[in-house]
Amino acid sequence: MYCGSFFTLTQERVDAFFLGKRPRGLRGGKAPTARDLRNLEAFRERQERSPLVVARQLRERFAQSGAKSIRQFCRDEDEDWSVVSRHLRLLRLPDEIIDFLDRNQTPEVLRHFTVKRMDALTRLSDAEAVSTFMREAGTVTCAD
Repeated sequence: MYCGSFFTLTQERVDAFFLGKRPRGLRGGKAPTARDLRNLEAFRERQERSPLVVARQLRERFAQSGAKSIRQFCRDEDEDWSVVSRHLRLLRLPDEIIDFLDRNQTPEVLRHFTVKRMDALTRLSDAEAVSTFMREAGTVTCAD
């Protein structure tokens, strides 16, 4: 039965890789290739990018582009408009939530509060979003 979270398992595999233990699923019994190392580096880089950082970068690019709509911006930049709008919607979160996420950049918090979870919070009223967020943040920070 599956009992661990996806990110915990992948982090264990990444750590095992850097400690010299060969992770399962890596090709053959040979040393890792340059391609394997590039893929691993790209994976770690994606993992470290916070959704709010991406949202702020997209907002700056949108303002600089001079586009009048998100869809026009996405056509010009060759981006998926649904992903861009989902990220930009995160900036509508209450200030308490954004401040908390800016102050607590631990991997556990960043892994837990994905774009999908934070997008669900944007659909709630501010008071409901803050209470739901703090309840979830308490379980994440207490689980360590």
